[in-house]
Amino acid sequence: GLYSVINMNYSLIEDYSTTNTSGSVNADSYTSTNEGTNPSFTDVSSDDYSLQSGSVAIDAGSSNYAPADDINDLSRPQGQSDDLGAYEHRNTWDGSTDTDWSTSANWSENIVPVAGRSPVIADVTNQPVISSDDGSSGNVSLKDITINSGAELTINKESSLTLTGDYTNNSGTVTLNSDANEFATIKVGGSASGNITYNRWVNAVGTNEWDLIGSPVEGLSISSFASTNDSPLATGGGSGGNQYAIGYYDNSADEWTNYTTATIGGAGNFDIGKGYQMGTDSGATLAFTGTIATSNQTQAVQDHSASGGRIWNLVANPFPTYLYANSNANSNNFITYNAITNNNLHDSYAAIYGWDADGSGYTIYNNTSGATYIAPGQGFMVASDDSGGTTVAFRENMRTLSGSDDFINGDIMENIEVVIKLFNGVNELESTKLYFGDGLSNGLDVGYDAGNFYPEAPIMTRLSVDDEGHGMAINAMGLDAMENAVIPLVINQSAGQEF
Repeated sequence: GLYSVINMNYSLIEDYSTTNTSGSVNADSYTSTNEGTNPSFTDVSSDDYSLQSGSVAIDAGSSNYAPADDINDLSRPQGQSDDLGAYEHRNTWDGSTDTDWSTSANWSENIVPVAGRSPVIADVTNQPVISSDDGSSGNVSLKDITINSGAELTINKESSLTLTGDYTNNSGTVTLNSDANEFATIKVGGSASGNITYNRWVNAVGTNEWDLIGSPVEGLSISSFASTNDSPLATGGGSGGNQYAIGYYDNSADEWTNYTTATIGGAGNFDIGKGYQMGTDSGATLAFTGTIATSNQTQAVQDHSASGGRIWNLVANPFPTYLYANSNANSNNFITYNAITNNNLHDSYAAIYGWDADGSGYTIYNNTSGATYIAPGQGFMVASDDSGGTTVAFRENMRTLSGSDDFINGDIMENIEVVIKLFNGVNELESTKLYFGDGLSNGLDVGYDAGNFYPEAPIMTRLSVDDEGHGMAINAMGLDAMENAVIPLVINQSAGQEF
């Protein structure tokens, strides 16, 4: 028998009668009011004691009595308050009002999921859109997310989704959008299963145009990509007019090759981390559909200059996030890790060379540049001095939501610099930059000095100390060099030409 007092709080009990006992039960108002109420478990016969939507146990608990996480490690609460029982009911998108992610009425628990929550996206009429158009930041942070079969989630170009846990897409559709200046991002801290579709902006074909792009997803067939994007992917060209505007760079022969109707069937999948040349008819997005890379990625690079090739290798950001490019963005960045920590880039060209698509060639980004970020799927050139081959790394800790552009649209200028420009009449032929910073030397500073992509560029400088014969596009020196350094200037022009 029962010989003491039992206090029952926030409980659903079928019958707590004390008949034939000498003790008593003190129940709080919730417990006494709901005595005998069915908690609406999902399927007791199959031992599934999770809660159905509408259960009286949802939001009925208290953090004073419930553990911080449920039996599946879901954080409490997922809705307005903690749930009763071992399983926390997951907040589910119902779209009852519109497509706005940030509207409380669109969620089953009438609360917008925040950091630590793990919502479910259901297949309903109004499918959610993450956007800043509603006045929010457009940046959503969660623990996990599950996309049900047939459901859709759209992340607009200015917005992002960060998951500290897992991404699960059960045959739904998740779309990330971009334009020439803004790129949606999704960052997954745990595991990722199921696809995303990244609508990635690609520049137009044309003289000095095109774009350097890599796949921001894994497992995508080049052939199926070309078929899916039949328009606006540019086609034609070549002797037979049978080319796709998708090509690769072979630095062993210094050759660009586009896939054709005869070769694309055997092209295999995009190699994530590798860059490709691409072009659209007039500037548009191309759809990349595949899985999300969540682990560190590497890409092979090699110096073929001794055998008639070049030092340049076309690589690309393999993640659907931005990457920290240099030390002014973050200490965990591409240049520092690959050029200094691992010494896998050419010391005299330890930089990112971004294609401008305006006839000027490549803009150089290194540690003399302001905070620089590599957009999702952005391709760029890096130089290798390893004739035997090595790899560059794209690491998880380089991923970031920061950034708002690709390399096509701009240059980043710093204050402590001098730019020397060479003109022929009113036409600028080339420029070279002198950068002065504390702690730098007048010799080679890896990650700060950078050689010109073109060895016969119209104007370059040379290192004033320990010159190794490379024409520099960025010549970084200590602050005292502003007063006393003699800097060799290289000008390549035809004899008798005025400049």
